[in-house]
Amino acid sequence: MPYTQRQLGKSQRILLLALLFELLCVAAFSQTTRKIPSLIVVATDGSGDFKTVQEALDQIPEDNQQRILIRIKSGVYNEQIRVSSGKRYLTLRGEDPRNTVLTYRLSAQQAGNTRLAFSTFVNADDFRAENLTFENSFGTG
Repeated sequence: MPYTQRQLGKSQRILLLALLFELLCVAAFSQTTRKIPSLIVVATDGSGDFKTVQEALDQIPEDNQQRILIRIKSGVYNEQIRVSSGKRYLTLRGEDPRNTVLTYRLSAQQAGNTRLAFSTFVNADDFRAENLTFENSFGTG
């Protein structure tokens, strides 16, 4: 029995919705299975994978389940750094604590609150930092 135009349109809509759902599932699966490198290199001169530590951190998924080493080449990194709770199993390793400095200049007044006046904020479990200096370069006051 031939389909009426209304029935055919309904079937086409169902098929279109099924295809759209499948595409969304594939996209979601590919996002969760994206391979994150176990070593990321940061260098201010551009010779690494990223120029800033925060750019490297932003590439790590919020539900990270593998140990990742971010190797930070010598230099002064003037940036506010935030390691959120989902970015577990992370190591920041500098080349030399005297020459690898993570710093930021922000007062409580500028930030609007003392708790927001940080140079580096770590809220993740299994975090390690080696051979680098954390500094709040605002000073006193």
